[in-house]
Amino acid sequence: MTLDLTELTESTQNRMLQVVETLQGTVLGGVQAWSSSVQKVQKMLPLDTRVLDRLPGASVLPAPDKMVELSYSFASKVLANQQHFAEQLVGITAPVSRPAARTSRTAAAKPAATPKG
Repeated sequence: MTLDLTELTESTQNRMLQVVETLQGTVLGGVQAWSSSVQKVQKMLPLDTRVLDRLPGASVLPAPDKMVELSYSFASKVLANQQHFAEQLVGITAPVSRPAARTSRTAAAKPAATPKG
């Protein structure tokens, strides 16, 4: 059985994504429970005890969903830029790296020559 590094990499990445999704689901469940509890308590408090809206600068802060949108939009652009950079780097180094990789694979695939004698 030969080791297919691409298959192994993809399989590992898929498992990691599953783990991340499971953890995210757990966190979302916990935050939902916390948020429900806070909302119940908050409704019992007098309006003047809610200090978040009175914090300096609170009125100019973007909404949380807008901050998520802005942050991930920026992160997507950075990731796309990094991918383009990596692709260019691979292209520039291809003349040097590809022949060596082919040679080592070819040498490994051929049986060693036996001396005649």
